[in-house]
Amino acid sequence: MDQERRIAEPNQALHPGKGRIERYNDANGAVYETTHLDAHGNAFTQNHQLGPAERYGYNYVGADAPPMRRAPAPSWGPVAGAAAATGVAAAGAATYHAIGSDFVDENPADEDGALGIALLLLFLVLLALGPLFVGAWMFRRARHRGTTTTHGTFVILMEGAWLAMLWGRLFDGGPTAWVTACSAAAGAVTWYVMTLRAERF
Repeated sequence: MDQERRIAEPNQALHPGKGRIERYNDANGAVYETTHLDAHGNAFTQNHQLGPAERYGYNYVGADAPPMRRAPAPSWGPVAGAAAATGVAAAGAATYHAIGSDFVDENPADEDGALGIALLLLFLVLLALGPLFVGAWMFRRARHRGTTTTHGTFVILMEGAWLAMLWGRLFDGGPTAWVTACSAAAGAVTWYVMTLRAERF
């Protein structure tokens, strides 16, 4: 006879309503269908390909075939301290409610997560373009005062070395990133020294 058991995700505090529903034959315990429940109330059903003997729990009896024994029904229950999933509707009730065919998110943590990602991206852009901004500021200030723009140009030229160093440090660019950073820095320093010597003489 077909039976059904519900198995909740062990950590219901982090994954409310997440779990699975297994449909099995109690004659041999073979699971023929599994419905996976996610934390948003969605259900995904997976059918397992079983032969007739596995699916219905019988065996072809022949001259040498051993008699089939009934498998014990597995015991299951909710994890201590966690609420078990009671169905697709209950799985998503903690976070979503349905209006027609649309789902409305009632969890403000998603908006906070998007804001955090946006702030992180803004910080990375400012960090990556820092030498460019500082060099442009030094360049404009030197031109306004009528002095040499060599120092501002040098800081702008160091932008390539800075980006390569960030690539190697933050995104594991490997030896290629560090060789690029050293080459760009050496080129900028060589230009800076040559320009200062030309300005002095």
